[in-house]
Amino acid sequence: MNIIIIGAGEVGNTLGEKLSMDDHDVTIIEPKPDRVRELQEDLDVSVIEGSGTDPQALRKAGIEDADLLICVADRDEVNITACIIAEAWGRKYLIKIARIRNMGIVTDSKMSEHKYLPVDFIINPELVAVDRIIDAVRFPQVTEILRFAAGRIALAEIELERNHWASGKTIMEIAEMKNLPVLIAMADDEGKMSVPGGNYRLQEGMKLHLIAKITDLGGILKRLTGKGSTYTDVIVGGGTYFGELISQRLTEEGIRVKLIESNRKRAFQLADNLRGVLVLNGDTTDTDLLTEEGINSCDLFVSVTDDDEVNVVSSLIASKSGAQRTVTLIKNGRLAGRLSKVNLGMIVSPRLVAVDHILHFISRGKLFSVSNIEGNTDINVLEFELNKTSLIVEMVLKDIKFPALTLIGAVIRNEQEFIPDGNFKLQKGDRILVFTVSSSVDELEKLIQGRGRAVTRR
Repeated sequence: MNIIIIGAGEVGNTLGEKLSMDDHDVTIIEPKPDRVRELQEDLDVSVIEGSGTDPQALRKAGIEDADLLICVADRDEVNITACIIAEAWGRKYLIKIARIRNMGIVTDSKMSEHKYLPVDFIINPELVAVDRIIDAVRFPQVTEILRFAAGRIALAEIELERNHWASGKTIMEIAEMKNLPVLIAMADDEGKMSVPGGNYRLQEGMKLHLIAKITDLGGILKRLTGKGSTYTDVIVGGGTYFGELISQRLTEEGIRVKLIESNRKRAFQLADNLRGVLVLNGDTTDTDLLTEEGINSCDLFVSVTDDDEVNVVSSLIASKSGAQRTVTLIKNGRLAGRLSKVNLGMIVSPRLVAVDHILHFISRGKLFSVSNIEGNTDINVLEFELNKTSLIVEMVLKDIKFPALTLIGAVIRNEQEFIPDGNFKLQKGDRILVFTVSSSVDELEKLIQGRGRAVTRR
């Protein structure tokens, strides 16, 4: 593909590097001369010195022949303006991706319509990062959780503990016993990944990847594991945008929250804004303060100040002082990678989140590869939209001869989510989430593609 990237910060640089390594033709537009020289020395990409708001710069970069425009400059207005210019000068099917931090635009359904905002995919890394942290609190039974279909479908990983009631039973037996609106999409037996069928027998120690509606997941996990959310007390370090939003949402979940903020004026402001949250003016690295506020009995400590080093130190202190679990915000993606093996609990990096989401969106329909969690590159998650020529339209799932190790995990129809069973009938326009092994992808595409028509994948 011919790809243009606006902005060469950490996100733009990382995307440029990864996409050029995948043999795409990449051009980066960057206004800073020093940064331009660095990119020309370090990356195998074309670099143009200029602004994403300049039509001439975009035309010089080849916007008229581009397949994809990725706007990840630091300012929303630059990203939005670049998309508007691309709408005028680009090809009809040019895909436009923009990082937009303005919450008013991101959450306003009318503003985000394509006729008003010519963007095909909006990414707000901060909002996604907050969602990941909230999920870690809402679903402590899982070791990993990812969302699909605009966040409405969850892929959650659990481990079958010793003497678990499901050990030794087949998936079909579990479904008959519990009648749960969930599918077991993948099973990991000591590193061997598979897409299990109804006769697949579970064993203790296995890791299972469950797919369910996000609204059903809490009840499903409680029935499968015998445990609900065990978090009752959380300490949040840092009265930043992250800290305020996390505190607000956790309080709405019925969790007791204490928020520590070092700036006295900001602390008073947060105390007025956050009902039900105890706001403290102090330092998140102050061991005496943490001890006084009960860090030793705290279920979760979330460190989200504006300083990565403070967040690292705070989480280490909290962990040593008895906090059961920690979450550490690290904005510097490279630092987050280097500290992945340090005992910081769950590390969240908004910039890495942005890179992941953009790569998922553009990678030929592949939304997520289990290699991101398990080190296994063979299981893929694909999303297709069924057109009228598809061979499986108007067919019941149990009557379809799918390729080996393939499973339809979820269906989106008229913006409503379904976790299908064998009697589910597919219709034109359905968006289906499919789990399959790499060796079955080509056969699956032919089945869904029908009479050679292009598959619409989002």
